[in-house]
Amino acid sequence: MTWTVLLFIALIGLILLSQAGISSIQRETQKYEQQISATNKIYQAENLGSTQKEIQSMQNSINLANKVLSQEIRFSEVFKKITASIPDKAKLSSLTVNKSQGAIDITASAPDYNTATQLQVNLSDKNNKVFSKADIVNISCNGGRDKTGACTVTVRALFSKNNPYLVKNKGTN
Repeated sequence: MTWTVLLFIALIGLILLSQAGISSIQRETQKYEQQISATNKIYQAENLGSTQKEIQSMQNSINLANKVLSQEIRFSEVFKKITASIPDKAKLSSLTVNKSQGAIDITASAPDYNTATQLQVNLSDKNNKVFSKADIVNISCNGGRDKTGACTVTVRALFSKNNPYLVKNKGTN
């Protein structure tokens, strides 16, 4: 009988001990789940995923700018080529250097649609070593869809990699 009582007490002790262990494990699990939840809320509140994407985008832009700025172009020579590409009766209105794309936007006014489109044709000429290609960005004529009357054309010309007026910048003045 003594052995039975002792075994029963030992069994109850083991059950209480295992319950205490399970309870302790459950408390720790809840504690860690709360910490994970709090960390996820902070992550979402601070929008870290989006911030990382923005930082990557900025880094890509900076790398591109460094690549473009590591090259210099002798614009006085390029302007001569652009001027030679302007068709008769057309007038150069503006030039905008688009360094991020390695291009220049040329805006001109022309008396008619054909003269306006001729600018793009002249800049796309295979003998032109300054620009690899030229595309019309915008063209508008006073006659609207009839394409009659005075026109304004904007052409984006991409600088050629073999541009003879491209000077590599090696950190020297």
